[in-house]
Amino acid sequence: PRELWLAIHLPALMLDSLRDAARALPGQPPVAIVDLERNGKVVRACDEAVHAAGVREGMSINAALALLPGLHTLARDARRERQLLEAVAQRGLRFSPRVSLEPPDGVLLEVRGSLRLFGGARQLCARLQQELFDVTGATARFAITPVPLASLWFARSGPPGARPAFVRNREELAGRLAPLPLDCARWPERTVETLGTMGVRTVG
Repeated sequence: PRELWLAIHLPALMLDSLRDAARALPGQPPVAIVDLERNGKVVRACDEAVHAAGVREGMSINAALALLPGLHTLARDARRERQLLEAVAQRGLRFSPRVSLEPPDGVLLEVRGSLRLFGGARQLCARLQQELFDVTGATARFAITPVPLASLWFARSGPPGARPAFVRNREELAGRLAPLPLDCARWPERTVETLGTMGVRTVG
């Protein structure tokens, strides 16, 4: 392929952008992010401990407090999210001169010429992961394919800690994309619901 695109997905962008504010809270209470544009009544993100207690994105804050009375809420900060995304992109420039933002939580790097320089795909992703965590504190998932959108879909679908998806040839893409869940595409909710009524659950 002429190009290979590395997608960086930040699955905890809302939380990561407010880590300092969360650490400053007395007693380090469990934290959930709410969106003041929606009157602060709906959970938009939460950490693993809060999730383990049964709190989910989209849940009303009253329902979340019923499950976890000590829950503390922080207002979503779109400006900090953008700053963190740009910081990740700036770090990406150390690995490729071709970097683009994919808001709200993605960055793309063209890395075909960088793989040999950094010892292959696995070493490149490992080094980038460490640098992003050390410099920004952000949690990231990666994928590399010849197609930018395919890379984003793979990166959004990977479970935490999973090995980054790496597809070098376009001919392999259809088969590798087939088992991915539809939510990786971020199509409108109504579209996904309509497909679901027809039994369509995956890209394949």
